[in-house]
Amino acid sequence: MLQLVGEVARRAPHRTHKVVGAARSSQAHARHFLWREAGLDAARLHYSPSVVRYLEQQAGTGRQIVLATGSTQEMADAVAAHIGVFTRAIGALPPETLTGDRKAARLVDDFGLRAFDYAGNSSADVAVWRVSRAGIVCNAPARVLRKAMAVTDVIASFDDRRYRGPGLQSLLSLIVRN
Repeated sequence: MLQLVGEVARRAPHRTHKVVGAARSSQAHARHFLWREAGLDAARLHYSPSVVRYLEQQAGTGRQIVLATGSTQEMADAVAAHIGVFTRAIGALPPETLTGDRKAARLVDDFGLRAFDYAGNSSADVAVWRVSRAGIVCNAPARVLRKAMAVTDVIASFDDRRYRGPGLQSLLSLIVRN
């Protein structure tokens, strides 16, 4: 999100105060506002090469790859189209956010309990790993990896330290489902 704030400040410094108002409403509103104000497209975000390669390999085996994110549906659709391996994108509809327990419930409703593998990178993803069949940890701090290992079978872990900026590994989370 910092990349988006910086872009708004560079392009329209007189509008940066609106970020605070959007953030007060909800995190989803703030992300939506920043995405639109910064005029960013998915091609300008940073993506973890190892995570993208992994997704491409999994898609090549016939697995359904679904993007599920706390970011807005508009952002999810843009990233899914840009990366090209996703069969579906699930995003937040402001003012609701789609993180933690809310995301876990949505994915269980859509796919079933322990019927999907889940990739994430933050403590908020622990709620989803608890209900997933297996976990994939993407560019997360060691403490998050330990939390994931405590609640699910971690089948893959990626650590592209130089790709920790906004993008697929931190702005968005994903699901890999059989």
